[in-house]
Amino acid sequence: MNLQQILAPIEDLFLWTFGLLEAGENMVNYLLIITIALALVYWTFKLAGFQKDEVLNRKS
Repeated sequence: MNLQQILAPIEDLFLWTFGLLEAGENMVNYLLIITIALALVYWTFKLAGFQKDEVLNRKS
């Protein structure tokens, strides 16, 4: 078994996954934008909760 026989299936896998990205066109971009936006909203709510707890702890 030579190196080309090992690398050929890996190349085919990469080409197949890039084909999926091309088939999805901008759908991948939209999914990433939505995911990042939701993560930022979640992080903002968590941060606001931590800051509210911190203010309460300072007064006591």
